[in-house]
Amino acid sequence: MKSKIDLDEAVERTLNQEYSDEEIVAEYVENEKIEDEYYDKALNEKDETSLSQRISAFLAEGPCCTKNCCASWSASLLLRHSDDLKRLSSNERKLVLLSTLRNSIVKTDNTRYSVQRQRFRYTFRYEPFFGTMCSVAFRLLFDIKIKQLKGLLAHLKTSNMSIVLPKHGNHGKKVTRSNSLTKRGVTNKTIRFMLDLAESHGEYSSGRQTKRGNTVEDKNPDVLWLPACFTRSNLLRLYHEQYPKYPISRTAFCTILSSESKIDSIMIRSPRTDMCDYCEFQKRKIAGTKPHDEAKAEMLTAELTAHQESYKSERAIYNRELEESIVHRKEYKRGIRSATECIEHISMDYGQSIAVPHTPDQLGGTFYLHMRSFLLFGVHSVLDNSQYCFTYDEREAGKGPNEVISFLHNYLANRNIKTLNVKVHADNCKGQNKNKFVMWYFLWLVSTGRLNRIEIKFMIKGHTHFIVDSNIGHTKRELRKSEVFCIDHWTKVINKSARTNKAKVVTGNDVFDWKTELCKYFGTFHGISKFQHFVADKSEPGWICSKHGAADQTWVKTKLLTSDSSLNKNSYLNLTKSLTPVGYKGGKIEKEKNLFEKLRPYVRDEWKEEICPDPETFVPPVRKPKPCPDW
Repeated sequence: MKSKIDLDEAVERTLNQEYSDEEIVAEYVENEKIEDEYYDKALNEKDETSLSQRISAFLAEGPCCTKNCCASWSASLLLRHSDDLKRLSSNERKLVLLSTLRNSIVKTDNTRYSVQRQRFRYTFRYEPFFGTMCSVAFRLLFDIKIKQLKGLLAHLKTSNMSIVLPKHGNHGKKVTRSNSLTKRGVTNKTIRFMLDLAESHGEYSSGRQTKRGNTVEDKNPDVLWLPACFTRSNLLRLYHEQYPKYPISRTAFCTILSSESKIDSIMIRSPRTDMCDYCEFQKRKIAGTKPHDEAKAEMLTAELTAHQESYKSERAIYNRELEESIVHRKEYKRGIRSATECIEHISMDYGQSIAVPHTPDQLGGTFYLHMRSFLLFGVHSVLDNSQYCFTYDEREAGKGPNEVISFLHNYLANRNIKTLNVKVHADNCKGQNKNKFVMWYFLWLVSTGRLNRIEIKFMIKGHTHFIVDSNIGHTKRELRKSEVFCIDHWTKVINKSARTNKAKVVTGNDVFDWKTELCKYFGTFHGISKFQHFVADKSEPGWICSKHGAADQTWVKTKLLTSDSSLNKNSYLNLTKSLTPVGYKGGKIEKEKNLFEKLRPYVRDEWKEEICPDPETFVPPVRKPKPCPDW
């Protein structure tokens, strides 16, 4: 294997190369070889109406283009076309496609910078379906993917408009035994190449897609992400550059990537996946070190390794506690375990606020406006197997400790299985979760006997994705195809997004001033940001134990509860009765004016007064105070 510096240069050179038409055709042929093996089986499983049903389902979401090419297609014509395709073999189907595409090409001769070149334009048409159609409608009609269409068009261009099917490189050759790659050492070289590339350019999973194994040992391995700029073609090109004496076909290379257990956890990152800042910056520092500065490179590598080990340990604890609570839920349902013997696992986090009004097709004028926001706080319960989504208008409340404690207390007071042992996982946001007020609240729960023991663990920054984010992601996916003009619309989106999601609309009256009341009984918690694990137990009321992380074996005990002599026990035990609602927060005057002046034209008439009322005449709602729930 070449040195790391050479590998970095090779990666940059490979990613900057463009694909030629010949490479597109080669990749198309390799993919077709794999798909042809399953073509006949898949074809027999499809019924006559499957194509028409898929087209109808696609058109139900909206037209294929602005001209709505599919509007004139009749059901009887689609059924006949579907029946014809079913009777064709794979090669016959490709011949029909190539013939149709060749008749759809319009050649134009243009010059650019005094260089003659030929351009191809396409007017897709298919005789039974009159008129021209867009590329989306054409692919829909023949049930092909965009990569297949590009491969066929590239073949026509490189073969001088020949409709003779492109042949695979191994066509006509004697079939070799399946272990020939292993005997020639290609498999080992490929695995070694992927492991070295992942070590130098990969990043361990921040929590997404971790359940990939089939056995107990590898049930939750960390996924090792390669940068999103990589493709399998890039990897194959880079492999051939690193190991020119061990050539491999694209099909065999892709088969090894997907079947070898040693590299099964190496994946290419999605372009929209966020990354850990520390991991990325540290890798840049390592790559930027001078060749002679080995000591600095080793120090930076050691720091990165320690960071990776820390969040992998935290992830292992999270997975273990989650599985433990799932087992308790199953045993509780079978009557083997009582409610008090169960251990509840809770994950909580704020989701990204949504901008209202929201429509699937956003109007261009709203792109630059600061719109109304709906906030979402998720509390996922493993024992209840559900996630409670507390949602509210930004005018009702903010995103601080009072909100977090109020929503968590609301869940604990109304949960179905009132166990006395709770474990909590959250992210490291100091303004919401990781602060003295939340710790005071947990101490109050334990010291008053509402819980026997509570543990809270904070994930490593940059690697905090867990089950709450997954369920919030379901709401975002459902939101893409939904219209939201009011809080009721948003509630329906949440409830529809997943079976486990349950929306709970709250107002300023559901947020209580916990900070003021808890300050009367507890003292300051110094150095809270240094610790990751906290435990409060009824055996030591008022004391909290903390440690720096999973690898730390030393617990630090801190007493936060004030002296018993000055403690009013009755008021302390019934603290919820003295809590007062924070009430309606209201919006910022500048934003309210901006919403009224600029956003109002984009809102439907029936929702204008709710989303963007006139700030001069708007009257804040008057509500009766609510008592704080308790158990």
